[in-house]
Amino acid sequence: MILGSISKSFVLAAVLLPSALQASPKALKEVPKVLAIQTGRQYRDYYGTTITSQSKLLSTSNKTYRWGITNPKPDEMAYFGGTLLSDGKHCQRFRASLYIDAGIKVPMEFSFKAGDRNGETLDTVMIKPGETIQVDVKLNGNKTLFFQSELKIQHGKSTRIILGEPTFE
Repeated sequence: MILGSISKSFVLAAVLLPSALQASPKALKEVPKVLAIQTGRQYRDYYGTTITSQSKLLSTSNKTYRWGITNPKPDEMAYFGGTLLSDGKHCQRFRASLYIDAGIKVPMEFSFKAGDRNGETLDTVMIKPGETIQVDVKLNGNKTLFFQSELKIQHGKSTRIILGEPTFE
């Protein structure tokens, strides 16, 4: 009789255990590796920028970005700045392409800071007019990233500055 009970228990366990061990679909969802910064909820303008997916505002001679941050109109004063917001799960790295048009007559320096414009500088890059560079900033757990260019006055007209396809990892 004991053997019969064990057999019944084994059969019940074999039938019920797999479904009991299955996690809910929510538990099985993995956090995506990359968080694309594409909406106004993830971004705050500091000076002269907008977040967009309009290809006419995100085109260079070599590439059109699917989304990005840019100056929506030409500017006599080359300056660019804003704040990017992570969801808190993606705060190890920030990556994007950075482009400045050839109308700006001198190289520009861009800084990336933790939190706000007074935060710790995490990285600084130099870019030449007409050039595109890849930006890769270690965030060290910071959930908010402020970016800005140095101020350039009377150094040509800034037709287009683009922070293309920004992401947090």
